[in-house]
Amino acid sequence: MNDTTKFFFIDESGDKGYSNSKPRDGLGVMAGFLIDDWDLPKLKIRISEGLSTLNLNQSNKLHMAELDDTQKTNAVNLVASLFREFSLNFIYSAIYTESYKDFVGPSDKKELLHSQLLQNNLISALTLLTTLIEKFRVNVNLKIVSDNIDAGVLKIMEKECENIVNYMNNAPNKRYYSKGKYIETQVVNASPDPRPKNGKFHVEMSVETSEITFISDVLAYTTFQHLMEFMKENEGLSLNTTKSISGHPLEEFIALVYPPELEDENIFGKVLGPGRGK
Repeated sequence: MNDTTKFFFIDESGDKGYSNSKPRDGLGVMAGFLIDDWDLPKLKIRISEGLSTLNLNQSNKLHMAELDDTQKTNAVNLVASLFREFSLNFIYSAIYTESYKDFVGPSDKKELLHSQLLQNNLISALTLLTTLIEKFRVNVNLKIVSDNIDAGVLKIMEKECENIVNYMNNAPNKRYYSKGKYIETQVVNASPDPRPKNGKFHVEMSVETSEITFISDVLAYTTFQHLMEFMKENEGLSLNTTKSISGHPLEEFIALVYPPELEDENIFGKVLGPGRGK
C-alpha cells in the first residue's frame, strides 16, 4: 500500500493553560491548515515572496498581534491569495475557558486547554483525510507543525493525540494504573463509524518557527479576534458554527463548520468539544 504525506500547520490564540489556571481572555482558539508535501516547497517560496512586499520587520519572528492595522490587513490578503492559489482551507476549534473548567470539574489532575484544542483540530483533520484514504487506498502520514511549544507540553499533547490516532486506526489504547501495569481498551464497533477501512494514519508532531508558521498565526489571530467580537453580542452561543464564524475575513476558506441547527453534525460541539456554551 502506498503512503502519502500531509503537513498540518497549527497555531493558537487566547487562553491555552491548565484547567485550574485563571482565565485571561475567556476563550481559547486553535486554527490550522493542511497541505500536501509536494506543494509545501512551492508555498514556502510564495509566502517568502509575498512577505517581502509587505514592508514588515522580519528580523524577529512575525506575530500578527505586533503588526499595525495596515500590515494586518495586508497579511490577511496575502494569506487569502495563497489559499486561492493552492486551493487550501483551514479548520479551527474554539472553547470557552470557563466551560472547559466546568467540563473538567474539580480534580487533582490538571487538564490542558491547549491540548484539548489540538485534539479537536486533529479529529477534524483526520476526518478530512479519511476521505483521501478511502478514495485512493493509501496510508496517510500526518506531520503536525506548531511553533513555541515547550517540551513538557509537547509530550502531553503527543500522548493525548495518540489515543485519537489509535481509535481511528482501530487499535487499542493502553491505560496505565500503576508503573508498568496497564489495561487495553478498544472500540470495536461504532455507529456511525468514522474510521477508514482502506488505510491507516501515522501522526507525528514537531516545532518550528518559519514564514509558513506565520500563516497559521494569521489564521489563529483573526479567528480569535473575530470570535471575541462575536461573544460580546452572543454570550454563551456556540463558537464553532457558521453563525459564529460569519464575517470572518477568511470565511470563504473555512472547512467543517455547520449551522447551529445542525450541531449534531458538528463534531466539536457534540463529541469532543467541551465549552460550547456557558
